[in-house]
Amino acid sequence: MTISKLLRSFTRFGRSVNFRYCKEASKTLVTSASTRGSPAAAVVGDAIKEFQYCARNMSTESKETPQTSQPTQTEERGKCIFCKICDGVQPTNIVYQDEEFVVFPDMRPAAPHHYLILTRHHYVDAKSLKKEHIPMVEKMVLIGKEVLTAQGGSPETARMGFHWPPFHSISHLHLHVIAPENEMGFIARGAFMTGSFWFVSPETVIQRLQGKL
Repeated sequence: MTISKLLRSFTRFGRSVNFRYCKEASKTLVTSASTRGSPAAAVVGDAIKEFQYCARNMSTESKETPQTSQPTQTEERGKCIFCKICDGVQPTNIVYQDEEFVVFPDMRPAAPHHYLILTRHHYVDAKSLKKEHIPMVEKMVLIGKEVLTAQGGSPETARMGFHWPPFHSISHLHLHVIAPENEMGFIARGAFMTGSFWFVSPETVIQRLQGKL
């Protein structure tokens, strides 16, 4: 399979699941691989493996249907998998928790260390936050660094960020903490590409809440 065929495969998959950023993301990644002179076979093998990972994590969003009314916090908690984890209803490997936050490993890690920092309160996503939530975002980053260090990782090699709607797979605010970023897979680097229109850093979220963006 050639690079051009691989790109066409990405594009077809993107259309089939309404994965709207797929085409541009795959263009960026494949062009980058070609520029570096990566062997086509290696690019294809890594891409297929990692794109499957990416699709499982991200395509859920395309299946969501618009809601006609704003659900209450209680209604959200009853159907949200992350709320169930925070409430102790859904078991998982929690590595940190306090009155405001819960942290556990991502079930499909993009690197040796990949943790999700959840708020116990059900916020839909980073876009729904307001200026008064800036300290909360800052605390999520601090907890992410502390958890990463406690688990043997290094904050200096980490990539942190939020998927921007509509590209989040679960509608409950969560910060991705991934390290080391140089061990992220081919497509995972695109799915968690800081500065893209689908994945933004905590700093970008804070600047937006401050009205600087």
